Amino acid sequence: MENNKKGTKKVNVKKNNTKNKTKKSSTKEKLNTLTNNKTYKEAEKLYKVKDYQEAYILYKEVLKDFKDKKVYKRLIECLTKDYTYKENNSDFKRILNDYLVSYRILINKRETSILDKKLEEYKSVKPEKSKSKFILIFTLGYFGVHKFIEKKYLIGLLYLFTLGFFGLGVIYDLVNDYALYEDDFKLNIVRYIISLIIIIVGLLSINNLNFYLIIIAGILFMPIIYSKVLFLIPNIIKSIVILILIIYGFKTTPIVEGVPSNIIGTWVTTNENTNFKSVKIKDDKSTIIFNDRDNEVGTNEYNNDTKILKVYISATKYYKFIMDSDNKRLCIYNDSKTCNIAFSKVKK
Repeated sequence: MENNKKGTKKVNVKKNNTKNKTKKSSTKEKLNTLTNNKTYKEAEKLYKVKDYQEAYILYKEVLKDFKDKKVYKRLIECLTKDYTYKENNSDFKRILNDYLVSYRILINKRETSILDKKLEEYKSVKPEKSKSKFILIFTLGYFGVHKFIEKKYLIGLLYLFTLGFFGLGVIYDLVNDYALYEDDFKLNIVRYIISLIIIIVGLLSINNLNFYLIIIAGILFMPIIYSKVLFLIPNIIKSIVILILIIYGFKTTPIVEGVPSNIIGTWVTTNENTNFKSVKIKDDKSTIIFNDRDNEVGTNEYNNDTKILKVYISATKYYKFIMDSDNKRLCIYNDSKTCNIAFSKVKK
């Protein structure tokens, strides 16, 4: 009898252990479902905000563990929504076809009908050509413009300061046809081109406009600033401000008068502690002659109110001259209005 009881107890213990193992395995199975998968959840979040490129990468990771029709459906949707421009690419067609074959095996007739309709709609959309994007990378890729459009601001800055990783990054992007952009891609291209033109005009112009305001207007019009930094300001107000800066930049220049006759002529210095030798001043241009380097020719800008003559060598480099109180010496002076170098006029 005792042996029978012991045998019964052992059987009961085995049954209980089996039940516990079954419960544990079922709990693990519940936790290890697709809907509880962290990567899948993250991919779903990205899909909802239409970041199909990043979502596609995560769905591919999920597919390794879950050959589920939901995953295949998302992969197909990401491909057809974000990779349209690769319609003529053989690798793209092969990948899409592989997903479609696997997905069709798992779905029913109704789902197959829905899939066929969506594919017809997808095929009716003309593929976006990457020609314009290729040109963008080829022309402005050295400044990281395509990276800024992709919202990869850090890489964009690295491209800007290293000229596209010394050209190697641009070559890589051209080979891979890096062209996954936002829907307003063409608008951003236009904005970047216009803003660069505005900045270049500001840098190259000297006498007829306040180039600092023009440069500021160009920077504000760049998409990264226009849309991302000034996002709280309505577009119409931003556009008006930029337009005002440009107009005001062309109008707010010092009153330019002809250079007075008493300043026109050749001026020399006897200061042995300077590299300056002489200055030849004409009505429109001046030539600054040095002892140890090549001459510099600049455009004159004379302000009759301040009696200051500015000789612009470039948009950002100029020399300031002013006559002393007795009109016998011409001085180069700094912002503190200290006469650094004095010149005497050569008599004819």
